[in-house]
Amino acid sequence: MTAAFRLLLGLAGLMGAAGVALAAASAHGTEAGRLASASAMLLFHATAISACVALLARGLLHGGIGLIAAFGFVLGAALFAGDLTLRQYAGHSLFPFAAPTVWIGVCVWLFVKGSTAAAVGLAIWGAIVLGWTDHIVRPFLISREAAIPFILVLFGVLGGLASFGLVGLFIGPVILAVLLAVWREWLFESRHPAAL
Repeated sequence: MTAAFRLLLGLAGLMGAAGVALAAASAHGTEAGRLASASAMLLFHATAISACVALLARGLLHGGIGLIAAFGFVLGAALFAGDLTLRQYAGHSLFPFAAPTVWIGVCVWLFVKGSTAAAVGLAIWGAIVLGWTDHIVRPFLISREAAIPFILVLFGVLGGLASFGLVGLFIGPVILAVLLAVWREWLFESRHPAAL
């Protein structure tokens, strides 16, 4: 077994242990949904890394591609789980400007490679669509105080797009937010009935 395989298996074990610790923290904490997501991400990717190492050891996966994929799993899961954990405990993101950093980097790369039209097109798309959507529309529609789980927002956006077209991008999350508020109020009323 090579040193890279041992390192990957060690990192997978560390990710699994961290995933179990985050699962325990989310089970005992209040409003700890982010920790549960981070735990699931770490546990899933620890298994994927172990499977990748097994496939590499048997020769069923190309060495270079498999190693890059496995180390990509480690890096991606660690950054994602670290971001969610930091949001939970510190109240802010590990990478507050991740999307602009990526598309600006790709724009620079395209420009350096000589694809000026693609770089300008991506810069315009990133500034208008990503910037406007991420920093103006999202805070209005999905406020932090609403405490809407990400998966519901995702279903709202996708369901809204499928049902209402482009307008559904805005209508879907709003409908789900209203339904979630009604559901939470109904649960509160059923637990604490009002005195007549």
